Parts: sequence; C-alpha cells; structure tokens
Amino acid sequence: MPEFTNVMQPCTHGDTYLEAVQNAQEVIELLAETAIEKGEPLPKRQKFQAIPVLQAA
Repeated sequence: MPEFTNVMQPCTHGDTYLEAVQNAQEVIELLAETAIEKGEPLPKRQKFQAIPVLQAA
C-alpha cells in the first residue's frame, strides 16, 4: 500500500484474498480523497518488482 506519512499504516483483511484486495483498494481511495481535501500531497509512485505467486499442487 502507498505510504501515507501522516497516518498509521493501514492493514486490511477479508474472508478471501480477493475481498482483502478490494478492502485495500477502498482504504487507498479514502486516504487519497482525504489527503486531496486537506491539500496534502499524495505519496510518490513507486515501482516494485513482481513476486511470483506459488499455487498449491
């Protein structure tokens, strides 16, 4: 998740991986909206190396 410097780093969860990702997206949107409303800068874009996902046999 992006690093918003003025809030404790959020974490999210869900009953499924997809639900956790969707919840994370909602958190990011709310943090961005709040920062924009307050005139605060958004975190700088970062590029991360992809990590392969292992699938159960």
